[in-house]
Amino acid sequence: MTAVLVLSVMLAAAAADPETAAREAVADFAAGLAQDNAEQALRAVSKKMDGYGEFADQIRALVRQNLVTSSVSPQSNTGDDSKRELELDWYVEIKSRNEDLAMVRRRETVRCTVERTGKNKWQITAIAPLRLFALPVF
Repeated sequence: MTAVLVLSVMLAAAAADPETAAREAVADFAAGLAQDNAEQALRAVSKKMDGYGEFADQIRALVRQNLVTSSVSPQSNTGDDSKRELELDWYVEIKSRNEDLAMVRRRETVRCTVERTGKNKWQITAIAPLRLFALPVF
């Protein structure tokens, strides 16, 4: 019982910390890509994001055709209890599922807006540059 109470307190504290919640939204997106699960990745992105439809199609195609791994290092995380602006050093490796040894490596400084979209739900509402997640030409 005590362990459950401690876990509940820890989860409540994490949910109450906007800086952590914003980082976790980005981590959820990157994890979905790495797990070949575009829908999981897209759950971290608000459907209200400008260009969401095209972006979602791009992410689905990227994951369907390639293996994607990422390394994301936060550079800054500023804002308030409802909106955070993150600057991230994002490194991506994209390996073709069809072409032996075909791989593209990309590294960008990514600017990402993460907003509270529900009581304890945070989602990416803007991400740039989108070219980091573009389909590679092998």
